[in-house]
Amino acid sequence: MTTRQPVDRRSILALNAVSTLSQVGQYGIGFVVLPLWFAQQGLGPSRLGLITALPWVGMLAGLAVGPRWIARSSPRRVVALGLACTLIAFVVIPRSAGAAWLIASALAGLGIGLRWIALEPWLYGLVPAQARGRVVGLHETLIGLAPIIAPSLVGWFGTGPSAVFTIGLAFTALAALPLALARRPQARQQPQAAPGTSLRPAARAAPKPSVLLALGLAIAMAGGLVEGAFAGLFPLFGTARGLGAAQIAWLLSIFGAGGLLFQYPLGWLADHRGLRLTAMLCTVGTALALAVLALPAAVGPLAVALFVLGGFLTAFLTLAMIAATDTGHDNPAATFSRITMTYTASSALGPLVGGAVMQTLGGSGFVAQMELALVALAAYIVWGRRKRQPD
Repeated sequence: MTTRQPVDRRSILALNAVSTLSQVGQYGIGFVVLPLWFAQQGLGPSRLGLITALPWVGMLAGLAVGPRWIARSSPRRVVALGLACTLIAFVVIPRSAGAAWLIASALAGLGIGLRWIALEPWLYGLVPAQARGRVVGLHETLIGLAPIIAPSLVGWFGTGPSAVFTIGLAFTALAALPLALARRPQARQQPQAAPGTSLRPAARAAPKPSVLLALGLAIAMAGGLVEGAFAGLFPLFGTARGLGAAQIAWLLSIFGAGGLLFQYPLGWLADHRGLRLTAMLCTVGTALALAVLALPAAVGPLAVALFVLGGFLTAFLTLAMIAATDTGHDNPAATFSRITMTYTASSALGPLVGGAVMQTLGGSGFVAQMELALVALAAYIVWGRRKRQPD
């Protein structure tokens, strides 16, 4: 018989609210809008690539030290510390320049890394295993509001430092309110299945943990590389195409809308048709959308391409999270950490390599770099299927 435990709905709602609000400030401003703000300060491709890579480096540090800090204190305190780090960074950046920008950018990334590694395992540990793919998709949909809300507000209020950083400070600070409502996490008892039965609702056999983990790491590596390069350098790419700051902010909000609307359906598809098939769909869709960016397209086709790109590219993280929570390993927090750190390290590498490529070869080389990462992922997915591994 299966042992069922009551679901802590209040904490699930509260933690989703924390993620939604903090993501607008920490990611929507810190990762989507700040590259546009820095580009307006006259930075070239190499310098912009460096400064937009540092938040990912800071995030990687947060993911690395977060588990130890959680063990010594609590997930709630580490989430609060992460919010505080980002608040400090948003106060420092508009009042400084040069090296201080580098330090503050890394600090902003540290904040989101600490919040991420402390909050998401806490949240997903409250969710029944058979609904986890859909809940991950729903959660990613909610935090997908960030790259819509942040650039839309900036497009409305302007890209001046007072508007950009006030928005970031406000949303990050508001996230502390629902954090106080979430109950302290408790150890979750694993459900027991009767002999001859499976805890998974799908008819197909569950993949081996090592196979699923390897696929999750591959998705995280390629997805992080492409998203990091795109998020850090698209403002400069758009400027070279003759787009103004308001147009770029609007296109980024279209990108965010795709990310918002695609996540739950793709989470459902991963639950019902398997992670491998869904990953291939996202890989092909992302590659096609990026190909449009390489063409001298008008704003209308660019908007359509960015909508599709946002949906499929953002889903790489959703799929990696599904792999992290569904591997069946004895230490799910360690598995989560491995996949998120892989994603973040690749995201830091993306703008560094992309900036150097753009400096040398221009925008077409920048797009080609991202396409190569997707070709490698597609080859790995096909190779895994030909090895007759389960989905």
